[in-house]
Amino acid sequence: MPTRRGFLAVAGALATAGCSGLTGSTPTPEETAAAEPVFQSRVRSEIPEGGHRTIDFTPETNGSVRIFYEMGVVGDGAVDVMVLEGPELDAYDAGDTVSYHPGLSAFDVSSERRERRVPAQRYGVVFDNTDVATDSTTDVTVEHTVRVTRA
Repeated sequence: MPTRRGFLAVAGALATAGCSGLTGSTPTPEETAAAEPVFQSRVRSEIPEGGHRTIDFTPETNGSVRIFYEMGVVGDGAVDVMVLEGPELDAYDAGDTVSYHPGLSAFDVSSERRERRVPAQRYGVVFDNTDVATDSTTDVTVEHTVRVTRA
């Protein structure tokens, strides 16, 4: 007859078997869907002094998404990185004053990496080398990756 301790050990092992983070464990459908990119861009951009590069996207999903970006200036220089919601992106393009997403934006940076969960809607990640937020620098080359996944 099994002991109580032996029974609890086996029951505990069976109950947690699907929760293992070990390599080779099968992800749940929710984990698989969460990792699936709904938008992805990896680009090397030449941004002239006074110019900008915008990565504009509208996720084809409901609920929340996770926006991740990573950027680096090749050589000298720095840029501003602003994540703008759709109406703010339109205002930026029109030369108007804008409000940026504070948790995702960074200013006067040569290297940056940010990630946040936000409502699914139209966004733009702007790599800005103008005088809108901080002084522009000479022409710069920026390597950047933007990835959006279901949250």
